[in-house]
Amino acid sequence: MKENNKKLLYIIILILIGAIGLKFFENKSDEKDINIRKLKTYKVDYHKKFNKGKLDINKVSEKELIDRGMSEKMAYNIIKYRGIVGNILKIDELTRVKGIGVKRVEKLRDIIFVDNKDLKPKMININKVNEEALKYFGFSKKEIGNIIKWRKNNGSIYSNMDLIEIIGEKRYYEISDRVDYLE
Repeated sequence: MKENNKKLLYIIILILIGAIGLKFFENKSDEKDINIRKLKTYKVDYHKKFNKGKLDINKVSEKELIDRGMSEKMAYNIIKYRGIVGNILKIDELTRVKGIGVKRVEKLRDIIFVDNKDLKPKMININKVNEEALKYFGFSKKEIGNIIKWRKNNGSIYSNMDLIEIIGEKRYYEISDRVDYLE
């Protein structure tokens, strides 16, 4: 009889330990959900705080840039660039704009930012775009020369394999999400 009581006591203790363990893990998962929600809220607040007073480069007007002390020509060139490439995905892209180098981009970070939430890159038709637009999309002078030469000698660039042959595989993968071949 004492043997049965001991076994029953061990079973009850194991059940209690199991119940306490389940409750412990259940509470931990609830805490993770709360922390995730707080983290999302923090990111939104941080984004607003960090960029307070700055202008979203994809929404700013030429006049707003001029009002912030930018020259008319530079403001015009930025808006022109944005008109050609569509959304500016990174501030560093502005080095492709005539008159803007790395040092200028660093200064511009004080007044502009890129809200890249929900931004999609604009596609370019590699067969129809002109040299200036190719430059704006980040192609080097050598790559532009090779593309123009290919189009002159072979007609259209029909596929990714053609473009890889022209600019190289590594470079192709850097720009592949922005290139279209259709006539």
